[in-house]
Amino acid sequence: MAMQARSYRAPEVMLGLPLSEAVDMWGVGCVAAFLYFGMKLFPGNCEYHWMKIMVQLLGQPEDHLLSTGIHSLQYFSTRSSTGYNADIGSEPATLGERDNFIKTQRDPSPARLWEEDAFTESFSGRNEAIERDAFIKTQRDPSPASLWEEAEITGPHNTNNSEEDIIEPSRTFQIQKNDVLVSNSTSYLVMDFIAEGCFGKVAKCLDLTTNKSVAVKIHTGNDEFVIQCEIEMLEAIRTLDPEKNNITRFLESFRFNNLSCLAFEMLDRSLFDLMIEGNMMPMRLNEIRPVIHQLLVAFDALKGINMVHTDLKPDNIMLVNQKDQPYRVKLIDFGLARPVRELVIGDIVQATGYRAPEVMLGLRLSEAIDMWGVGCVMAFLCFGRFLYLEQCEYEMMKFMVQVQGLPEDHMLRAGIYSLQYFSKVEGSSSPGWRLNSPEEYKEATGLQPQLSCNFFDILLKSCLHLDPSKRLTPKQALKHPFITMTHLVNDKDTNSYAHEAHQRLW
Repeated sequence: MAMQARSYRAPEVMLGLPLSEAVDMWGVGCVAAFLYFGMKLFPGNCEYHWMKIMVQLLGQPEDHLLSTGIHSLQYFSTRSSTGYNADIGSEPATLGERDNFIKTQRDPSPARLWEEDAFTESFSGRNEAIERDAFIKTQRDPSPASLWEEAEITGPHNTNNSEEDIIEPSRTFQIQKNDVLVSNSTSYLVMDFIAEGCFGKVAKCLDLTTNKSVAVKIHTGNDEFVIQCEIEMLEAIRTLDPEKNNITRFLESFRFNNLSCLAFEMLDRSLFDLMIEGNMMPMRLNEIRPVIHQLLVAFDALKGINMVHTDLKPDNIMLVNQKDQPYRVKLIDFGLARPVRELVIGDIVQATGYRAPEVMLGLRLSEAIDMWGVGCVMAFLCFGRFLYLEQCEYEMMKFMVQVQGLPEDHMLRAGIYSLQYFSKVEGSSSPGWRLNSPEEYKEATGLQPQLSCNFFDILLKSCLHLDPSKRLTPKQALKHPFITMTHLVNDKDTNSYAHEAHQRLW
């Protein structure tokens, strides 16, 4: 007897096993996943597709379940020596290609796709109709470090290298609305201030010569070397067509009242702002595709002039005019860009949540770090959540290992920071490594890792246990730490959060 909506249907229903109240606990797990991910964990259009995704996400049901299920042979075949095998057949080409594309973008090796290779992947085409559900495993496998309750608790961030960290404000900002900034070529009327950071402010201005709106970045920092480096990078990208290559149009640099000013074309708003306006709802694939395609064009152009951006994140991807040109984007903020030849082993670049493994390990750097950033942006747009949280580099590396496995031996041997995160396994017949414990990481770095609690993940997996006899009962789930929050109540840094969360429990 078929019961439950297909997307929420327990495996024992699909396989034709004896049923119990455990089917409802499976439903609870599916609802929890839907609330967290913002989409259904399993597809509802096809039972075969459902079973295929379940095997990819949770593994194959145990033999005793398959041998009992009256519908098992619809999905699985028996082999005398190896037990059951899933009859999953061959993947549709478009799904397999997109799956491989995402895996390659997030490969923990600098050998990930170059921009020109990425153009040949089918995901860059526009004719596929691929469901987001079908590749959730590669993008957001429910793994312990990805499902952090601490994501909801604001706290101190670890090193997050950005322009704001480098330039210290030291000059008094005396420019106000309605002031006129004078350059050698024109004058700019300050209409409003639209962004602010430790570097200074960004003003929306009216070019009094052309009567067009422009954005003027006004530095207040006193690090002339950093400011000059940014100007040099902006002059270098002027050789690229900003329209064809999806890069912000740099107009000029000038000084006003001893402040460095950089004038750019006026754009709409950032992808991050767009996601915030949409309550962080995931974007559709036909919205993500053009964004990623334009980024690939931009990074291919930068690679052509041997430049690395080093600071890709949704904040630095601007919509040109969302109303008239939906999802037309340009890459901005070249304050941390540099020529490839100037990248030095050991340099700490990129915001923590977008930091490539070769940066964290202290390996030789290349344009591949920007492609890592592209993969992280794809995940952010697809799931409405950061793939890697920025609180702690140790937790980021831990999650990376859980989802993608250990970096290869040659990378760990070459990395000058590898021993902060990993230790060699003694007595192994072949080279082996393991992730350091939090205590070992603290001893190696002097930094206290901000440990995550993975109780949501544990409860989710317990509700979605394939064997109904091992699935949590409601009474057991009510005593689970994710519900009781004992781990938060007993921590002085989180007990106020726990108190607020308790008030929401009915």
